[in-house]
Amino acid sequence: MTTMSDKIDYENDWIIDSGCSNHMTGDKEKLQNMSEYKGSCVVVTTNNSKLPIAHVGNTVVSPQNNDTEMPLQNVYHVPGVKKNLLSVAQLTSAGHIVIFGPHDVKVYNNLEIKDEPLMKGQRLESIYVMSAEAAYVDKTRRNETADLWHMRLSHVSYSKLDVMMNNSMLKGLPKLEVRTNTICAGCQYGKAHQLLYEESNYRANEPLELIHSDVFGPVKQTSFGGMKYMVTFIDDFSKYVWIYFMKEKSETLSKFKEFKKVAEAEVGKKICWLRTDNGGEYTSDEFANFLQEYQVRRQFTCANTPQQNGIAERKNRHLTEICRSMLHARNVPGRFWAEAMTTAAYVINRLPQQRLHFLSPFGKLWKMKPTVSYFRVFGSVCYVFVPDHLRSKMDKKAVRSSSWWSSDKELLPDSDTLKRDLQSSQVQLKLDETEIVDDDDGEDGVTQNPWQTGVHQQPVEDGEPSAI
Repeated sequence: MTTMSDKIDYENDWIIDSGCSNHMTGDKEKLQNMSEYKGSCVVVTTNNSKLPIAHVGNTVVSPQNNDTEMPLQNVYHVPGVKKNLLSVAQLTSAGHIVIFGPHDVKVYNNLEIKDEPLMKGQRLESIYVMSAEAAYVDKTRRNETADLWHMRLSHVSYSKLDVMMNNSMLKGLPKLEVRTNTICAGCQYGKAHQLLYEESNYRANEPLELIHSDVFGPVKQTSFGGMKYMVTFIDDFSKYVWIYFMKEKSETLSKFKEFKKVAEAEVGKKICWLRTDNGGEYTSDEFANFLQEYQVRRQFTCANTPQQNGIAERKNRHLTEICRSMLHARNVPGRFWAEAMTTAAYVINRLPQQRLHFLSPFGKLWKMKPTVSYFRVFGSVCYVFVPDHLRSKMDKKAVRSSSWWSSDKELLPDSDTLKRDLQSSQVQLKLDETEIVDDDDGEDGVTQNPWQTGVHQQPVEDGEPSAI
């Protein structure tokens, strides 16, 4: 319903009054289905005079220049009232929306308003009230922005702020327009981080095509053999790892030469690429000349970006974690870290890996299933055989070797004596290699030495060709 008139006709027009508690008219003829009012309410005018309510009925309002007729229920007949009054409170109670504009007033059945109001009051009894406190708060909120609330909420992300505002998840948080692409200087200073590195899609097509290398150390406690560093060489094709120990970083080139000779002889392929960081042990002229002589191409990572050499870095971390676990699980002193590293590399090479579709590096490289039936727990108690010339008839034929790393401060009996005898005789605790001569074919054979448990002196697996 829209009211449009050039001049007020107080006899026929209806005045829309927001302060009127009920529809009322002084003209009895405008009402239909009228009945006598039996209530106790009276109408209080502006001069505080009280007018009685005589009847209650219904009527129909037909605005000018509008074909819509609007029925009104429960209209009071108040003798003495000279105007026809429409109560805004009674209209809204019936579910209508009343909007006052600069030039007109409109009544809607249904209306959705998306804009945020400048001021907002509340209905008390039958009138609408705008309190001074509420008006002040609404005036203050007109100056609020999404950026202001972003800072008030401890620089919460704009995307989360947008969700909280749209879903009214917090009391007192207004609904404002949030630009999620806004750049906050404070967030840049406090939250900036390096972007993730994309994983390389390159995979070597054959063994030794690409070798990853990195130097580990220095280790604070030197190993049993006086080593402080370890260098790893990882085959990109099979993820098989070779490890070598060094007293100084300067030995890296000699260890690479040793690795190159052993790996190429065992695998039957040539090393094509070597990927390392920019450490001085890899960038020396001597190293570069050696690689150029054997036509091995180089790949250097960018400075301070270990992520680009991720395979070697992760392998070193994996080896370190396994080594640390084995040492502390059996209370083995830290000087045995090199032996633990060797054992860890040997075992890891024989365990299936998800990146290899649950094949082991050993199986990928040698194309055979590894054997683990001879594995023992690192740091376990073992008994060392004493040769005949180091003992008498009634002496012990073996000594318990766990005393070398036992948590007990006191050495077991015979340990000092045996150690002194071994040093004086310069005897190495290992089984003698026995030559077996076959009279039929005349060929010589050599037995496998079970003390050689390093990465490069591996026991011959089932079906694996011997390196001898």
